[in-house]
Amino acid sequence: MDNEDHQEEKIPHKDYSTTVVKEIKCSCQWTIYNFSFFVQGDNSNSIYAPDIESPVFKCGCNNELVWDINIVNLRDLEEEYLKIYIYVDDVEWHDYLSIDAKVSILDDKGKEAHTIKFKLGILSTESVDLVRKDYLMDKNNKILTDDKLIIVCEINAFAEVYAFSWNTEDNDNVNEDKICEVDVFRSRLKVSHDLQALLQNNLHDTIVVVKKKQFYVHKCILAARSRVFSAMFEQQMLEQANNTVIIEDMSSNVFEDILEFIYFGTLKNITDISNKALLEILIAADKYELYGLKEICEVIFSSKLLVSNAVEMLNLADFYHASNLKKYIIQFIIAHNQDFISNKEFDLLLNTHSHLIPLFLQEKSEESALELSNDFNNEENDENICNHHVHLPSTNALAGEKKWSVTQICIEQGKSTWKIHSVNLLFHNSNNMSDCIVSEKFTKDNINVSWQLFLYFKGLNNDSKDYISLLLQFSNENCCTHKIQAQYEFAILNAKEEIVNKMKSKLLTFDVNHSKLGETKFVKKDLLFNKKKNLLQDNTLVIVCFVTFGLNTEKRYGQKNTLNYCEHKFLLAVSDDLEKLLLTSKYSDITLIVGGKKFLLHRAVLAVRSPMMLNMINELFEKQGTKIVEWNDIDQAEFSELLLFIYSGKLNYLKHLAKGLYTKANRFQLEDLKCICEMYICKNLTVENVCDNFVFAHVNNVRKLKSRCSLYITDNLKAVIATNGYKSLSESRPKLLKDLLLQRHSS
Repeated sequence: MDNEDHQEEKIPHKDYSTTVVKEIKCSCQWTIYNFSFFVQGDNSNSIYAPDIESPVFKCGCNNELVWDINIVNLRDLEEEYLKIYIYVDDVEWHDYLSIDAKVSILDDKGKEAHTIKFKLGILSTESVDLVRKDYLMDKNNKILTDDKLIIVCEINAFAEVYAFSWNTEDNDNVNEDKICEVDVFRSRLKVSHDLQALLQNNLHDTIVVVKKKQFYVHKCILAARSRVFSAMFEQQMLEQANNTVIIEDMSSNVFEDILEFIYFGTLKNITDISNKALLEILIAADKYELYGLKEICEVIFSSKLLVSNAVEMLNLADFYHASNLKKYIIQFIIAHNQDFISNKEFDLLLNTHSHLIPLFLQEKSEESALELSNDFNNEENDENICNHHVHLPSTNALAGEKKWSVTQICIEQGKSTWKIHSVNLLFHNSNNMSDCIVSEKFTKDNINVSWQLFLYFKGLNNDSKDYISLLLQFSNENCCTHKIQAQYEFAILNAKEEIVNKMKSKLLTFDVNHSKLGETKFVKKDLLFNKKKNLLQDNTLVIVCFVTFGLNTEKRYGQKNTLNYCEHKFLLAVSDDLEKLLLTSKYSDITLIVGGKKFLLHRAVLAVRSPMMLNMINELFEKQGTKIVEWNDIDQAEFSELLLFIYSGKLNYLKHLAKGLYTKANRFQLEDLKCICEMYICKNLTVENVCDNFVFAHVNNVRKLKSRCSLYITDNLKAVIATNGYKSLSESRPKLLKDLLLQRHSS
């Protein structure tokens, strides 16, 4: 029967829908030192509410989720609660299904003393009650021990990355770009999933004996994933001669974890592994050059880092060449320098491991209070501790991304003694309230923040016209700080060199872009010039100014590693390693000749990736009775691309081979490849090729493609009729064309 007359099987219409959701987890521990500095005074004397803002945290596959923590209402006496809001932004404009936040306050033992949970919205500044102020300040709750507040914030976001749906009859809604992209990515991930079945099949060719326990493995897989295993097999060792490898330097449990990573690309329950076992895995991963597994171990160790174990962990990281972990621990120690200044174990470690000193010097900020000398001994505790922000890498696929931040305020004090000569002359030459005299700038040594005094002899307004006004202005000399919290004290040094006329402010917020702050009624004019009061020294006014301010100097550390990126990276590495195995042909056990080209393949890979192909190859071996068989009914270029997809899930020449690959995928029952090819052809329909693709879809019973071609032809019939493809279709398959046109007419 002619193909165009065959009766197609009636398949009911179906609705298809695919949604790809990405989960982003991130946690931050934010330590705020000198917390009482923020809560002094009240807002009535400050232009700006003295809120506390954390550094900006980033997480997600491409650091797309950006967020920071804001504590508000610190000095609002009418508010019973300390309030908090978390400002979340998304640089990639994902459609977030939900964003959940959990915020906890820790006590002096690191346990959760108070916890709240709430929903977040993108770009929202809506605040929620964090904790009652009286509960926070109650010493019995042991929350603000050493004037330090520790907040832990966990973010769990679900973002819709791709979503599409289509019906077998309604094809206009298909987004082929996203379908192809998702399917190719998914096919690469599927390689690691399929390899899991290898550990249960009977195609093993090597036995590994670890502590008398036997493991049945596949030489080609171990060699592809580890250069050390590959070298063991290449060097004609005893292990290779009898296909048995004996490993004495690890436990059988650790080797099970090693195999799980080699075949799966990840470890399922690594967060439940003890520190001792985790260290054994890290050592084995380093020895056998499984650097992805080593990275996972380092990340998990970093999530378990505490002040109490940091020195021991740094020693281990240095000894076993865990460079990422070692760098993170150094950053952690610098950020928590107060806890290590007098730590004898830390001093001893640096005395015996002097090569670590340059690493500390490289990482520490110029203003760090932890001064690292040559011997790192006998350091004094400086109260003026500068600020550091340290971001941890992701912990793993289960625990999410974890970050640490420390906010420390340097309590600095500046002093100025300002002598104003010829006061009488200056006073009489001052004609209006805007006239003022200005002091020189003053600051503390090595601090890029300066202050300046402004004296107004005529006052600042009608209310202060009988007074001399004194104001203070903040300037950020080449400093990134635009706001600063400070408390001033003004006084006059009289003729007897006594401090008189003292005026002390509450804690104020100075802004570099806004007006000066100070005392509009500093001293009455008649009082100043009253000789009996002796406020002037030989017609000289001496003003003393003390400024106490909190300087927040930041240094941030970070690593791009994130939850989803790490997980996918290790899974995709399986795909990359199998592609290399195909190219090198190491330990192949199948030889095929297709189109005159020899292909060296591996039964183990074909068994889990294309069982149908392996069955056909085995039949050829039985039929031809030789060790090398020829396959004559397959195009060489299509077969090469097909093998690339089987081994790695990748495609290099889909543009030129889509239809040929579809037929081969159908033959070898590779459903994911069929989907990719079909979507690609649908996406690239043109007036010139639509008729040829219509015939291809009809012959191969590709229902969705045929439906798309039918719609395309009928919607663009005038242009399609003028093509050679339409002419060929009308001549070779007139009944098929007639049915198509009748269908258009009836619709």
